[in-house]
Amino acid sequence: MKTIIVATDFSPAAAHAASYAASLALSLHGELYLLHAYEPPPSYGEINLPVDLGRWQEDAEVALKQLQRQLEEETSGKLIIRGQVHMGGYFSTLQTLCDEQKPYAVVIGCTGKTAAERILFGSNAVYTLKHLDWPVIAVPKEIRFGGIQKIGLACDLELVTETVPFPEIAVLLKDFQATLHILNIGSKTTYDPDVKTAAQIMDAKLQPAQVHFHFLSHDDVDTGILDFSERLHIDLLIVLPKRKSFINALLHKSHTRQFVLHSHVPVMALHVHH
Repeated sequence: MKTIIVATDFSPAAAHAASYAASLALSLHGELYLLHAYEPPPSYGEINLPVDLGRWQEDAEVALKQLQRQLEEETSGKLIIRGQVHMGGYFSTLQTLCDEQKPYAVVIGCTGKTAAERILFGSNAVYTLKHLDWPVIAVPKEIRFGGIQKIGLACDLELVTETVPFPEIAVLLKDFQATLHILNIGSKTTYDPDVKTAAQIMDAKLQPAQVHFHFLSHDDVDTGILDFSERLHIDLLIVLPKRKSFINALLHKSHTRQFVLHSHVPVMALHVHH
């Protein structure tokens, strides 16, 4: 059974991502796993802040149960939902759970209505997208799951056999019966012989799916991605975090960071496993 893991801190952004994940899991005839990890506040020198860890755990478990009931109502009781509250570091706890459950994907919230909620993307969400070895979907605010018919892939079409996770992409295309739209973020054109070779390789590896190629005419990567996604109504945009050109733009340019914060397209990070 396909498992979708949701990492939640019970914020509105995380609750919204959980609703998206529940609908995603239901469409896959899978199950949902809710995870809340927390760390007690650090002590400063000889000052130990009074913390009732037992109460902290109990409150988190109550919140998790409430979220679980909400999602059960949203899915009319048709979805298996499990969960746990764990005291420990967010990322290490998530990585351990993923290694145990081997999820289809991990879903996280990436934006919120307030500045405080947006900090999530600047810390846990960005780190998770970049470093977690499992597929991660960052869900923008106000995005409801309505199926996945068009999948976008940001790719520079260089060394595709070494840098593109074809098996994972092929599974997505098959499970959702989706078409793939490859967005070239470099300066190549359809007349470039290297592009023709890369396109032939990708077509062959992703058969029998329909694969379409598109080339940016924008100077800015983020503007091109935004126009591309909105024009073609992309349902899920795949990025490859270990591809230097895109991840630098995604994580280190403030304007691109803002684009992702305000994106109307869920972003999935996929890693190549050699």
